[in-house]
Amino acid sequence: MTELSIGSEFAGHRIDSVAGRGGMGVLYKATHLELDVTRALKVIVPEHTQDEEFRARFKREWRLAARIEHPNVIPVHEVGEEDGVLYISMRFVEGQDFGRLISSEGPLEPGRAANIIDQVGYALDAAHEAGLVHRDVKPANVLIEPSQRGERAYLTDFGLTKAAASKTAMTASGMFVGTIDYMSPEQFEGDTLDARADVYSLGCVLYQSLTGQIPFDREGYQARIFAHMTAEAPVPSAVVPSLPTEFDEIVRRAMAKDPDERFLSAGDLGRATLAAASGQHVSRAQRNVARGEAAPKSAAPTPAVPPPKVEEEPEPEAARPDSSGAEPAPDEIAAGAADETALATPTPRGRERPPEPPDAARPAGRSRRTPLLIAGGVIAVIAIVVVAVMALGGGGSQTDRVQSALSATLSDRVGHDVSFSCSAGASGGYDCEDDATGAGQVRVISQGGDQYSFSGIPGQHFSGMSGEFTAD
Repeated sequence: MTELSIGSEFAGHRIDSVAGRGGMGVLYKATHLELDVTRALKVIVPEHTQDEEFRARFKREWRLAARIEHPNVIPVHEVGEEDGVLYISMRFVEGQDFGRLISSEGPLEPGRAANIIDQVGYALDAAHEAGLVHRDVKPANVLIEPSQRGERAYLTDFGLTKAAASKTAMTASGMFVGTIDYMSPEQFEGDTLDARADVYSLGCVLYQSLTGQIPFDREGYQARIFAHMTAEAPVPSAVVPSLPTEFDEIVRRAMAKDPDERFLSAGDLGRATLAAASGQHVSRAQRNVARGEAAPKSAAPTPAVPPPKVEEEPEPEAARPDSSGAEPAPDEIAAGAADETALATPTPRGRERPPEPPDAARPAGRSRRTPLLIAGGVIAVIAIVVVAVMALGGGGSQTDRVQSALSATLSDRVGHDVSFSCSAGASGGYDCEDDATGAGQVRVISQGGDQYSFSGIPGQHFSGMSGEFTAD
């Protein structure tokens, strides 16, 4: 099959233009005929589809990836086959991939780079919670969509994603595909992969975004592979002396040869990057969010009991992104790999409530059961305080709920506690300031009901950061 002609119809889509080409196939901007909406349509080249093993693996992996719902992951609308040709229909994003952005603009300002890396780390955490390893994290697979609220990053191209350590025989030929400039040492060695392989790749992307260079720019792919397996991690400040040296340690740790020495999660890497860009320190303990076979071997196994309750950050339906695809770079190689796994139930992203301490850890003289009389007195005092606060116009007001939800959302993003005070602004929105500095101004805009979007005011502490939250 040759490339589809402009104006032709394929699998219920009209082909409008070619959006990109890569080793796996051609990406088209297309119109879904029945829904009359623009889609990104990736059509896989025949060289791959003639392999029955590839066809089966392709369909299964994309169905697994389609289960991931996250604001920074482009969901898949449809995976199918038309006249023997495999295709994926996704949302079309008006923007450019991260690689082209870096190529056109050069090294990015640290705050801007950190904001994008944080969003990608946030998306990878969602995949790892679902038991999936992306395996091909690179700038070309991160789409950047500009908006009035700042840049939104979308992680895409899960088509080469494999559920880690499958027990099936679907990859009996021992093939996998990745891009050598961002692959972890264990990928070259053919080891079973877990979430930490994606942490390494994200560290490579961070380095490139800060310096404008790939981590190991060597002549020939053999030399680049050898460097990924043996050379020390590159130092960003050696290329861009004005960079804070905290980034040197972040890249060193993310790209450690030993997976046990890397960040526990991609989200931890993102939060550390944000902290370095803003001159802050990450005060929260790192956490391993990977579940199922994406979890590190050295980590404690995922318990069979339900996970602890969390205060979930809801994902606004109106702002949930659709899908698109970015083409893999031509530098793709084949080597040994693992198969697919059953999905583990993902835990909602949020801040876990601390477990109640055992009796031995309680202060002396305090029993586990508080007498009813004392409990009743405490409840009465709380009720009086609540009534008094509400009488003064605070407490349960919408402004309080907005500033509380915004504080929780941004605390989770930056990795340390922040608190905001908000005042009503225009069009049902709010103007919010960081209580600690008074300079971290954030604009909050109502999206209807309890849904809100936020964006940092340019030139302020949270400049370039944006997102959504629910104030309920």
